[in-house]
Amino acid sequence: MGITLGAIFALAVAYQLAMSGSALALEVIVFAGGFNWPIWAAQQQGYFANNGVEVHLTLTPGSEYQLKSLIESKFDLAMTAIDNVIAYDEGQGEASVTVAPNLVVVMGGDNGFLRLVTVPEIASLAALKGKALTVDARTTGYAFVLEKMLQLGGLREGEYELVKAGGVLARFDDLMQHKHAGTLLLSPFEVSAEARGFHVLGSAIDAFGGHYQGWSPPRGANGLRIMQAN
Repeated sequence: MGITLGAIFALAVAYQLAMSGSALALEVIVFAGGFNWPIWAAQQQGYFANNGVEVHLTLTPGSEYQLKSLIESKFDLAMTAIDNVIAYDEGQGEASVTVAPNLVVVMGGDNGFLRLVTVPEIASLAALKGKALTVDARTTGYAFVLEKMLQLGGLREGEYELVKAGGVLARFDDLMQHKHAGTLLLSPFEVSAEARGFHVLGSAIDAFGGHYQGWSPPRGANGLRIMQAN
């Protein structure tokens, strides 16, 4: 799927360029994580350059900055959770925006590289009772995934606390400093955490099945008009 996504992305942009007859610098805002591999592969293999495209990647500190910047046309494309796109298009995003959201998801990227990772002293979901866990934003993205995973593990709302901490880099850093009991991490961050004695208690795929939609690239209303993939 990774190379296919990168190739489709490059070819779709190439079609746009062929129609316009000019080269293009494309601004893409992403979270840190292994789901960016198709873009890195396309860059390294020259798929973009061979088709007159220069892709600039920017790491976002969190979903609020990412979605606000995309909606306000500071970036052409984003790699983000489908939950974020739905929330902002439905007027439920936490960041205030200066224009009405009009986001379009171009294609699916993966089925969720999410792992629930906890500090070494927490080895079960039950042990999270009364503890604080971190999320990117409280009403978008994977906060709902985390809540559902905790519910499936036998915890009820009010038996734990969710704290906003920003994107995966910030949450990983907080976890490594034992500031909170756990968080959802994206691959490959859970590998580094587990090597340091932290526990991986479950994954979104295990909790919801293989059809769960993870990361998708949406475009903003005034961004590059990429052909929509089926």
